[in-house]
Formats: sequence, C-alpha cells, structure tokens
Amino acid sequence: MRLQRQVLHFSFPDAVTAEVQNLPLEPDEQEIKRRRDLRDVFTFTIDPASAKDFDDAISIQETEQGWRLWVHIADVAHYVGLDSQTFAEASVRGNSFYFPKKVIPMIPERLSNQICSLRPDEDKLVMTVQTDFDRHANTLKQSIYEAVIRSDARLAYEEVDEYFEGKPSRFSPTLKKALDDSRVLSGKLSRIRLDNGYVFFDLPEIEYLYDEEGFVHHLGIAEETESHKLIENFMLVANEYTALKLSQKAPASMYRIHEDPDPQKIERLKEVLDFYGIAYIDKENLNKSVQHLLTSLPNKDYHRVFDRIILRSMKKAKYSPLHKRHFGLSLENYTHFTSPIRRLCDLTVHHLCKIHILRSSHAGISKEQIIRWANVASEQELQADAAERDIEKVYSATYMRDKVGEEFSGLMISANSSGALIRLNEMPVTAMLLKNQFGKGKWEYRDREIRFVNPSNSESFELLDSVKVRIMEVSDDVYLELTGDPESHTHYHRVKRVDKKRRPNQRRIMVDAKSDRKKGDNKHRRQGRKRR
Repeated sequence: MRLQRQVLHFSFPDAVTAEVQNLPLEPDEQEIKRRRDLRDVFTFTIDPASAKDFDDAISIQETEQGWRLWVHIADVAHYVGLDSQTFAEASVRGNSFYFPKKVIPMIPERLSNQICSLRPDEDKLVMTVQTDFDRHANTLKQSIYEAVIRSDARLAYEEVDEYFEGKPSRFSPTLKKALDDSRVLSGKLSRIRLDNGYVFFDLPEIEYLYDEEGFVHHLGIAEETESHKLIENFMLVANEYTALKLSQKAPASMYRIHEDPDPQKIERLKEVLDFYGIAYIDKENLNKSVQHLLTSLPNKDYHRVFDRIILRSMKKAKYSPLHKRHFGLSLENYTHFTSPIRRLCDLTVHHLCKIHILRSSHAGISKEQIIRWANVASEQELQADAAERDIEKVYSATYMRDKVGEEFSGLMISANSSGALIRLNEMPVTAMLLKNQFGKGKWEYRDREIRFVNPSNSESFELLDSVKVRIMEVSDDVYLELTGDPESHTHYHRVKRVDKKRRPNQRRIMVDAKSDRKKGDNKHRRQGRKRR
C-alpha cells in the first residue's frame, strides 16, 4: 500500500517531541493582553462527533445592516515558529493523513488536540477573519487580526442538522439564534456562489462502521448535510479574503489554485457525452457550462456515472506560488487558511499573514521556500488521495470476502481494457466484471465511448447498463460473474448509434433545473473529505 511506501512515521523525532513538550498548555497572559479579546463574544465549533482537533470556530451577530461573522482559526503559527523543529517536520509531512481509525498528524497531538484545539471553556489564541455582510450577503467590510477566544459550545454536525430539521434540542436560546443566523447567511452565500459559477460534483464517500473487535461490519455513504455546507461557506469567506490580502501585501505567497480545464479534454468529454445522448450546452463561460451540465443530469444513476467522468476532464487543484483563479470555486483569489493543524499551506499562510499583513512577526519567507513547500503539500496530498483509494479497495475486499457466491445488482460506471467496473446497488462497493465473463465471442474495448462491443452480434456493455452479478472471487479486487438469468444484463436505454453522426431521432438530455439531485457541497470532514 502507498501508506507503507510513503515511509511516513506515526511518531515524531525526539527533537520535535521535546520542543512541543516545553510549550505551555495555556496561553501567556501577556500574549492575551496584546491581542483583541473576543472571549465575551459567543463562539461555537461544529465538527465530526469523534473529532479532537478543533481548528476553527464561528461567531455571528445580527447587525442593522445584516450580519457580522467571525471565523476564528487556531493560531498554530504562534507556537510553531518558522525556525522550529516542529515546522521543519511539518514541512516534510506536508499534511495530516486521515485514514479509517488512524491519523498520521502533521504536528504532534499535544499541539493539535490540546494547546491549539479550540475546546470549550478554554482560552485559546486564534487568527480571526471578521466580515460584515448586508442582508443580501454582500461583503461590506473585512479585516484579519490576532485574537483570544473562549468557545462556548462544541457541536457535532449531526446535532446541528437535527436542530435544522426541527427536532427537539438541548441548545440554549443564544446558540439557537446563532445557528439560525448562520443558516440564513450560509444559504445566501450558497446562492451567490452558484450564480458566480461554483461547480459542484456529487461524489458520495464511503463511511466505515466497525464491530467491537475493530473489523468493518458495514459500509455506508457519508451524506452531505446543511451543517457541512454552512461551515464550508464560512471557511471559504476566510480563505478568499486571506488570499486577496496576501496578493496585495506579500511579495510572494502560497495559493490554492485550480486551473481551467484543457480544451482538448473538454472536447473529448463532449464526444463521450454526445455518444450517451447527453447535451453539453455552451453557456457564457466554461464554469456556467459545466455547472449547467451537472445540474442537467436527470437522475442519480447519471450522476453516479458521469460526475466522475466530468471530474476527470478537470485539472487537479494544487498549491502554488502563482496567483491564479480557482476554477471549481469560481474565485479569483483563493488559498487555504482555515486548517493550520493539518495542512502545511495553512500554517505557511498564517506566518505570511503575520509577516506581511499584521506586521507582528519579523521572520522572513523566501519565494524559493514557498515553491518548495507548495510542491511538498501538493505531492503529499496526491499521496494521501492514492492511499485512501488503496484503503477503500482493501476494506471493500475484506468486507466482501465472506460474500462469495452471493448475488447483487449493479450499475456499469466505467471500464478499461480488462473489463467493466460495476458499482453495486446494495452497498458502496465497486467491483470488476472481467470481459471474459461477458459471454461468448470476442469483445473489443472502445476507449472513446468507454464500452465493449462484440462485432459478431453487435452486443455491447456500456455505461449505465444494469447487471445482476454474483461474487465470484475476492483477492486483490472483488471479481464478478453474471448470474446468467435473462435479465442479468440490461441496457439503460437502447438507441442505435452511428460513429461521428447522430441520427435525427437520437435522444438528448437537456433537462433545465429539473434534476432530482440533492444539492450539497464539500464536507468539512477530517476523514474522507473532498479537497478544494
């Protein structure tokens, strides 16, 4: 597995451990006096129920003009100086690695879970982005400063969602008011982002449930919820503002960029979509075109198949010293500022803010250092993504091992020259149906259409096809065979096609705002999170 090949260590060098052990658990009184004191401002955190590293907190108040929002981020840079052993180690690790039941942290737990964690009823040092909004969620005024807070409530996503659903709640009137205001503001921010061309991919993630002995006993889907969206919207506010200020003040900075897709890949995407009868409509810009495409897919099966195909036509977001727009978020200015406990970029950006915006630090960061750290953070993120895919494969195979011989239904979501990738309907497992299991004859793989064709009888295996399968073998992967009954393979819709031309009666899907897809966005998750 990539986790093993990475040679990452769960433990830290002795020099780092000793350095962190000497840090005080509570902030110095003189440091508190130097900062803006927000301990009387009602503050709360929203995180997964199992989280221990609370690196962001929220405060919100209704004003005559609209709302004032405070996004408080743990001031890790105060404790982890640029010349420290801890920063040197973080600059090698790049990010924290989050896996089922295990975390490889970027910084020691004494920092992440104790000193910097924004736990309730404890004085904590933070970097705060303060934003005033009008009633339409337009930004009126923003600032960033060093502060001290004292969190009043630690909330889990689940209980916030239950409150939003109208279920009985233990929350105080003050907390309810804060959540109600947050909900209204977040909704308005979401509408603005969508109007600006925010591109959303509906990519459900696997959630692992364990028995008492620590073995996976159930695979589920981690749902996107309103509380996740709320936190994400507020984090985007802070990230965008920080990037803007650094672009104005710092001679060099680190950004989170997502470059526009290559035109050749978009043309290739159009070919695939056209073959399957899906219309790609050119809008006023590429963001709007992709956004319209995603919202026009008519049902969940189409999203299960084509969201990933569309995503593969996009470039990968990365860290860079270059100040470029973020295509997926449709933002001209963007960086990562809100998770310095677990991301090197955010920790670096905090130091840059102290040096160039707040002038509270006399340290220096060269462009060469930023380039090096951006490369490390980007590479480590790729490794983490790859390791997560490996783990999903291993866990799925382990879970399915005692199900050999059992029958399931599934959907063809992709293919390669070896066979078809089938996503099972009963559980979030992707398995392989090798082409030698398709039936008699020679099966040709047609990469441009992502399908198999049998020239002798014109039969085919295509995207969106439904299959009834039996678990045949579980080894390095989960392998399937067709059950053999007459309905073991059915096409989603049968449309005769000819190469390069579409017949006049070929169906095209042009559904405007009629998708049954649940609208949502990226999770604020410690595990299995999507990365923007």
